[in-house]
Amino acid sequence: MPRNELDPNQVMLNLLALSRSMQQLSDELDDLEKNAVEAKEEYTLAYATAFLSNSGAVEVRKQQTLLDTSEKRLATELAETLVKAHKRKIDTLRVRIDVGRSAAALVRAESELLRVGR
Repeated sequence: MPRNELDPNQVMLNLLALSRSMQQLSDELDDLEKNAVEAKEEYTLAYATAFLSNSGAVEVRKQQTLLDTSEKRLATELAETLVKAHKRKIDTLRVRIDVGRSAAALVRAESELLRVGR
């Protein structure tokens, strides 16, 4: 029965690739978070401006303001969703790195057993 052996170099190269991917995702997250903050501030300003320019009863002004600023609100929510999605990718990559570390430990243990057995 053929064995699916793990090569120490393959494990190391995989961990290095995962590490580079983690760095790239972390760097990209910076921009996504900045965009989310800017989108939220744009929405807040648009809401305040629309609310102050609308007339009528307070509840009518609030509802009209929501209508007037729906595109900014959507842009804000989408930006926040992109940040959350990117964080999930980072969490998934962390799990993959942990799996790689476990594989590395397995390779080391197997190597030690082979040395002792000789």
